[in-house]
Amino acid sequence: IIVSGGGTGGHIYPAITLIRTLQQRVPDAKFLYVGTKRGLEADIIPKEGLPFETIDLQGFERHFTFDNVRRAAKAMLGVAKARHVVKSFHPDAAIGTGGYVCGPILLAASLAGVPTLIQEQNVVPGITNKILSRFVTKIAAGTEEAVRLFPAEKTTFTGNPIRREVLTARREDGLKAYGFSADKPVVLVSGGSRGAR
Repeated sequence: IIVSGGGTGGHIYPAITLIRTLQQRVPDAKFLYVGTKRGLEADIIPKEGLPFETIDLQGFERHFTFDNVRRAAKAMLGVAKARHVVKSFHPDAAIGTGGYVCGPILLAASLAGVPTLIQEQNVVPGITNKILSRFVTKIAAGTEEAVRLFPAEKTTFTGNPIRREVLTARREDGLKAYGFSADKPVVLVSGGSRGAR
């Protein structure tokens, strides 16, 4: 199974959670994670012990710039590299969790007849997943609100993958790890794509 997603932890950690869950259910499954050299995945995925391959891509600016012309050329090379990755790995399926890097890999897999899945964590889908929704086999929406923004015939509300360590975390351990006092309230602020800031 090829898994791709990158740029932020909000795309990478759901991908890792999916891989770990699938490994428990199908222990002999083989995985290849495809990301970029620049994204957080280049640091996180090798530390997870997962096979990792890169595609040289950058996201586009939301308005016309001359830099976007260069990025478009890289995107064309990225699609060619993605086709090579799909052809050489021979996946039974490809999963994308978001970020521009999963665009070429899921498109190449889809065009090669490989079953493809988008796992969308957000209420409002990103541009890559909106485009890919036309090509992929299935879409797993993490929120009920996102379901209506994708083609109904291939979209299912699944909720978001949550890492086991998050589900089994203990308050006492967290307080101790951060040096917080147990008699004071603690507030956790989180958000994807640097939303916590």
